[in-house]
Amino acid sequence: MSFMRDNEEVRSKNYPNSLTIREKLSLRFSWRSIVKNGIDKLFYWDWDMLGDLRDELNDYFWNENKKLANALNRMDIPPNYTKR
Repeated sequence: MSFMRDNEEVRSKNYPNSLTIREKLSLRFSWRSIVKNGIDKLFYWDWDMLGDLRDELNDYFWNENKKLANALNRMDIPPNYTKR
């Protein structure tokens, strides 16, 4: 008995060019296809989960990036990471 790895799919040997009509219908009406092409597209919201803490978090990382740039003693880090 063997297990599939994460994100590994079981596919027909005919995939993707020579699928039979039955295989095409099976793919189209599979749970994965319905979720991916239907539910996710209709009911997806992108929340700003940080809210008021976003500025504080940005400040923290800008300061850390400045320290890193100074420690490296060169400015290979793009300016938008070290300057506000």
